Amino acid sequence: MNSTLFRLVISQFKLFFREPGVVFWSFGFPVVMAWILGIAFANKGEVMRNIAIVTENPAAVSALPQWLHKKTGTAAELSGESELEWEVGMNKGERARFRFR
Repeated sequence: MNSTLFRLVISQFKLFFREPGVVFWSFGFPVVMAWILGIAFANKGEVMRNIAIVTENPAAVSALPQWLHKKTGTAAELSGESELEWEVGMNKGERARFRFR
């Protein structure tokens, strides 16, 4: 029985690899597409977005670093008198920067 099953599997492999078009579309095309898409989307630059702007209450801006640290565990720094920048993310392409004024 094992011999029959083995011969059947071998014959199916031979039929599969006999057709060059099938081999290309099964193995070559996915590899080429992954390579092309990897090149196309690899150099994604940093994007700076203003998420929120707080101008009404200066006390709220001064309390934001402590609140952000308590919520996320990451450090936020006051840059300037009333501006807070907070950067989140480990990798370069995944960072988000929040600026509060």
